[in-house]
Amino acid sequence: MFVGPDGQPEQRFVKCIAKSHPLYQEFRLWEFLSHLRIYKSEVDASGRLMDDCDVTAQFLPDDDAYVALFNYLNNLPSIKQKDLLGKYFKIKKPKGADAELPYRWNYVQDKEYPCNETRGEILTRLKKAGVDASFLTPHEEERLWHILYSVSDRKELRKALQRYADSHALGQEFVEVMAKHPPYASDYGAYSAKAIKKLLPLMRRGSYWRADHIDPATLVRIQ
Repeated sequence: MFVGPDGQPEQRFVKCIAKSHPLYQEFRLWEFLSHLRIYKSEVDASGRLMDDCDVTAQFLPDDDAYVALFNYLNNLPSIKQKDLLGKYFKIKKPKGADAELPYRWNYVQDKEYPCNETRGEILTRLKKAGVDASFLTPHEEERLWHILYSVSDRKELRKALQRYADSHALGQEFVEVMAKHPPYASDYGAYSAKAIKKLLPLMRRGSYWRADHIDPATLVRIQ
């Protein structure tokens, strides 16, 4: 509660961050990884299914493994259990028509979970436009997102994309492809951008973690 100019209490609301914002997308992905667990179904000598065993450490033994998985998921709009276990971790399904994968994750097994929808969609369109993925640095990702998010009029959007393409020598195909990007939904996360910026340095791991990126006041409290 804040006190207004007239000395009376008044309510003020902190605007939460858009879910499509690159910072929120990164925040959500690190949160997904921090809670991720891989379980293996144990079977006894009689073939009876026993309790699942947590084998997460076998697949994600250290920070480097988490960073590698983050890099993989960060380029995807979403992920399913079968793709994570089969395509990424290379777990093969046992032989037999009725055989089931002896591994599972701790999330709903038949549900598709978001990764970095914003980056994944932009990367797909850059590929169509013949632009190398290395172009999409975090800085350029946020600049592109801001154009796509803030300019709702399609004619004005095309003009903004044209200016951006000209300044980066991206060519006309880039404008044509990006102009067809669907509008972002007006969904917001539970935190403000300011809060996300303070949380992310604490959530990052391995090569993404930097002590000097942590808020000074937070560092003092940690110490």
